[in-house]
Amino acid sequence: MRPNKYTMSAKPQYFHYTPEYRIKEIIESGEIKLAEPSVKAPNEKACAWVSTNPFWEHTATKGKANDKGDYQHLTFQEHKDWLGCARIEVKAVGLNAWSKVKHLANMDLTFAKQMEVTGVHMGGNPLEWYGSLKPIKKENWIKIEVLKEGQWIEYNPNNDEAKAQGLTFVSVILPAPNEGQMALLLFTKNELEQLVNSHNENSKNNLNPANGFYSMWQESDAYHDIDLNPHRLTGVLTQEQYDILVKPKYEELQAYRKQAQK
Repeated sequence: MRPNKYTMSAKPQYFHYTPEYRIKEIIESGEIKLAEPSVKAPNEKACAWVSTNPFWEHTATKGKANDKGDYQHLTFQEHKDWLGCARIEVKAVGLNAWSKVKHLANMDLTFAKQMEVTGVHMGGNPLEWYGSLKPIKKENWIKIEVLKEGQWIEYNPNNDEAKAQGLTFVSVILPAPNEGQMALLLFTKNELEQLVNSHNENSKNNLNPANGFYSMWQESDAYHDIDLNPHRLTGVLTQEQYDILVKPKYEELQAYRKQAQK
C-alpha cells in the first residue's frame, strides 16, 4: 500500500507526521520538539518539521539497521503495520517553507541538497516541507489523528489498540554462526508471559548468556532502543524454548517482508 499522492488545495494544511507510539510522549511534553541539527554544520539551528502532504510525509517513514548493520528505510506498509502512523495538524504560525528555512537555519547547503535528493528518492516533495525554528506549542495544534484502515481518525488515548490486545514489542537476539542478530518481534500478553516464565525457570537453573543460550531483551520503546543493551536484559532462552517461542515469530516476519517487497 502506498500513500495517496499530493493534491494541491486552496488552503494548505500543515501536519507533523510521526509513529503512533510517540503521540503520548508528544502530548505529555506539550510541544513538537526541535529535531537534532546536522553535525555537518556546527552553526545550524534545529527545526521542528511539518508537511503539507495531506496523507503521509514519506520522509517520516522510519528505518532500522538490517542484519548486516546497514541502515535502511522501512516501506510505508511496514512502518504503518509495525510502528503505526499519527499526525498533529498545526496552525501556520512561525512556519517557513523549505526553500527559506534551510537558509534561516544556517544549514550546510550541500547537505541540504543531499536531503532533498534522499527525500525525493523516498517519495517526498521538498515543496511540501515546512519548518519552525521554535518548538510548536500545544496552543498551536489543531487536532491529533491516527491512521486506521486507510482513514485518519481522531486520536483517543483511552482506546490504545495495542494495550487492549496486550501487544508488546520485544527485541530478541537471534542465533547466528558468529555473532547475534537482532529482530523486533510483536508478542501478545500470553506469549510474553511464556517468555518470562521460561526465563524464570532458566534463572532457577542458573542459566545465562555466557552458557551459550539465546538472550532476550524487552523494550518499552523497542524501535528507538533496539541496540544491544545489557542493562535491559530480561531473560535467556534455551535452544528448545527459542525454537518454540521465538523462531515461528521470526519466520512469520521474514515471510511478511518478502511479500511486502513484491
